[in-house]
Amino acid sequence: MSTTGFEYRIAAYAAEHEITISRGKVQRLALRLSKRMDRLSDETLERVFMHSDPTPKLAIRNIEREAVAA
Repeated sequence: MSTTGFEYRIAAYAAEHEITISRGKVQRLALRLSKRMDRLSDETLERVFMHSDPTPKLAIRNIEREAVAA
């Protein structure tokens, strides 16, 4: 999602919940969210979602093993 998309969603949420928020604050929050999303690369997401382990604990252990082996 783009920074502008985040701005629209933040502004809509604030309006829906009757929260007063300045345009500058909306822009700063949107930029922060956009940067956070950029840090999650497609490779990271693929590694997380492509494991078919029965428990999260086992999935994390297998991901860590792959990282050490690489």
